[in-house]
Formats: sequence, C-alpha cells, structure tokens
Amino acid sequence: MLRRLGLWAVPLLCVVATVAAPSGAFAPERISVTLVAARLHQVVVPRATAATRPIPPDFACRKGMAALTFDDGPHGRYTPRLLKILRRENVQASFFVTGQNTTRYPAVVRSTLRAGHAVENHSWDHPYLTSLSRKKAASQLSRTSRAIRRATGRSPAYFRPPFGATSKKVRSIARRQGLQQKLWTIDTLDWAGRSVKRIHRTVRQGLRPHRTNVILMHDAVRRSPTSLEAVPGVIREVRARGYCFVPVEAVTPSVVVRSADRSLAEPSKGSSVVPLHVWLDDRTPRRGTIRATFVDGTAKAGRDYVGTSRTVVFGRGGYAHDVGVRIVADPEATGSRYFWLRLDRASALRVGTRKVKVVIRDAQASSAPTQQQLVDEWASPSAPSDSPPGAP
Repeated sequence: MLRRLGLWAVPLLCVVATVAAPSGAFAPERISVTLVAARLHQVVVPRATAATRPIPPDFACRKGMAALTFDDGPHGRYTPRLLKILRRENVQASFFVTGQNTTRYPAVVRSTLRAGHAVENHSWDHPYLTSLSRKKAASQLSRTSRAIRRATGRSPAYFRPPFGATSKKVRSIARRQGLQQKLWTIDTLDWAGRSVKRIHRTVRQGLRPHRTNVILMHDAVRRSPTSLEAVPGVIREVRARGYCFVPVEAVTPSVVVRSADRSLAEPSKGSSVVPLHVWLDDRTPRRGTIRATFVDGTAKAGRDYVGTSRTVVFGRGGYAHDVGVRIVADPEATGSRYFWLRLDRASALRVGTRKVKVVIRDAQASSAPTQQQLVDEWASPSAPSDSPPGAP
C-alpha cells in the first residue's frame, strides 16, 4: 500500500530517540535510537546474539572510574548467576580466580572471558604468600597462570595476593612471571555476612573522586548469595554518583615516572639552587603524585646540599616537574661527592626510575691542572732538572 501511495520516495519520515535510564542513575549507555524510514519494507535492524554482543562501555565518568572485582572463584553455581547480572547491568568486571577452582570449573572461566570480563591470578589454593618460601610462592602463581591459560588460551596480567598479604619478595616473584599486583581500595567485607544495605553503604562511603576505586567482592564463598544480591545496588550506587565501570587494567596507572643521573658543579661560594628534572613517559589523564626524597651518599645533607622530602604533584595533562635542591659550597671538601634522589610512594602513577645519582663536582677541580698540563710542564725547557748535581 505504501508503494501505491507514493510514500516510498520520501527519504526519511522521523527519528525517534528513546532514552531508558534506571531511576536515580545516569546511564547513557542505555540510549537506543530507532530510525523510522519511509521504505519500511527495506529496513533491516541487525540484532547481535548474546554470545557476540559486546558490553557497551561506560562513558559517564564525570567523577572518575571504578573497577568491580570478584575474588576466590569461579563457582559452578554463583559465578554464572553473577555473569547474568553483569550482562543485564552492562558492566565489565575483573575476576581473580584460584587455580584449584579454575581446574574444577574451566567452562565457567571460559564463559567469563567470552562475556568480556578479565580473568586474573589469585594463587592456587589461597595461602598467605608471605609465609611461604620463594619456591612455593612462585609455584602458587605459576600453576594458577598455567591453569588459566589452559582454560582460556590467555595468560593473566595481574595477580592479587590472598588476604592482601604482600611483601617485596612476593612482588618480585610476581614480576618475574610477568604479573603486576593489584589490590583494592574498597573492601565490602561481603564474605563476613554483611547485609546488602551495609555493603551498599561501604561502597558509597569508599568512593573517591578522580582516584583509583577498586571494589572487592567475592563470588565463591559461603555468603556469595548475599554478595550477588548486593551487586545490582552497588552498580546503581556507583553510577548515580558519576562514576563509570571499567576493567581493572583501566584504573591501573600506566604513566611512568622517570628521571636521570645528574652531575652538578659546586658553587665557588655560598649556595645555589639546581633543578632536578622528573618527567612522565606520557601525559597523565588524571592528577598523580610521587614522593621525592634526598638520601646521603658521600655528600651529606646540611653540609653539601639542602633538600627535604616532598610530594611532587602532576596535574591532569601534566608531563614534567623540577625538584629543586640547594648545593652548598664546601671549601674544605676535596673531590666529587654524590647523593641520591629517591622516587617512591606513587599515586595514580607508576615508578620507573627509583633512584637518581646526583654528583657534585668539586669547585677546586676546575682550577687544578689537568694531566695533560702536567705532562706539558714536565717536558718544557724551563722545567727543573731531575738529574743529580754534577751530572753533565
């Protein structure tokens, strides 16, 4: 009938935009646009299947980002239920799985990865890694990574030590296996039998604007049903406050702080302030800080230099910063001296250069004769003779 009426020649009749957002939440990822064309018989709207449809990314990040993480899984009954909830709420999460449960439920791990979530390392059987020998701790991580690789074909990039118990030894073992540690900033304590309302309140109070927000929950403990019941409310609480959900790697600082060794000339008298350059390998997308500390070597604080610990702040889009140190003239000192600039305690950044050697060149060294000058002086005719008296 439309052909007989001639309406098929009309290029476009109307555009209808339907915005569906949950009450009290701003969820622009749910915007759907329906185009109504005149040639209705030719309009075909492809519809992806649940297995291939990607999770729409959140982009309402006016307050920052949050990562939703689940430990101790997978579980044969609770994890599939959780995946359905996350699909319904359009949220990507990160699952820190144990090796034992991965070998028990490999199909669940594969489903987790296919649904667009990250699968990471949480040790083999959840021990205190800090109480184990290096060999046993390394085995806990390597066996779990192999189990994940067998189940999914991919290796994990992050690990989370059970109970959050970590140390320099544990981190170094993980680095050797290509694993980066990722803890949490908000512990819901859902495993301890907390009510749904209390879990919601904990998340609400723990969110920090424009900072790393990593929420810890569980999907394979005795009280996992309560955890699952709390998940939709947690998502609403976070979104309603202007945060968006991203995988854990998106909130992991990737901008690296670097510096380089310096050689400074000692002032002839008094003192002078010299800048030590600290820079990032890329512009930071959000505010970040790092602590700069001066440490004595052969040069001593107060005698050869004046420097105190300070917090170096890189604003959003920042790239470089100068850390000033005052070099003091020391007429009694001979030769070069050195001290260290130590960089640590980074927030929203990652430390690349941890120690910088700063050498203070002696002011008297420039006025002292060089080795070539001494050779020339010895070879000149005016030089005193080394021959004994009476010699021809």
